[in-house]
Amino acid sequence: MKKVSQLQKLENLHTDCEVNYARLLKMIPSMEAGQSRRFLAGSYDEAWLQIDVTDVDRYTCFLQITGRMGELPWESEQRMAVRLYLDARMAEVISCGAERVRLLKYAYPNEHMYYPDEKNQINRFLGKWLEHFIRFGRPMDKDQETKEILRDVAWQESCK
Repeated sequence: MKKVSQLQKLENLHTDCEVNYARLLKMIPSMEAGQSRRFLAGSYDEAWLQIDVTDVDRYTCFLQITGRMGELPWESEQRMAVRLYLDARMAEVISCGAERVRLLKYAYPNEHMYYPDEKNQINRFLGKWLEHFIRFGRPMDKDQETKEILRDVAWQESCK
């Protein structure tokens, strides 16, 4: 198996971050603090993704991305914090779940059992996730969200 150099890993990470930035701009073109977009996918809208813009500064923007790919018990809700570098046009995952991902390369084995290329894998996963919702998802507008909330409340009331 061919060994990948540290420089090659950094180049791959930068490529993933640049492409993820472009994907995020397709999904949420105007980055304004407090803005939120939700996307649905699947035949019964069982997959969803929500992007919340939590903070916007001069050169950076912070997003909270939450989603689920299905309704099966093992398909748990995923959370990622993403930092956008507006001047460099890159989007980097800074935490996944409750874990912060800091290093480009981890020794293996390590205390947290991270893979040696954990940072690259998480940014690649974000890219696949975003691409799935760009290709197969659709934005959920506020009227539809209100209707779904009312439908859920009515269903809960009927179960009482």
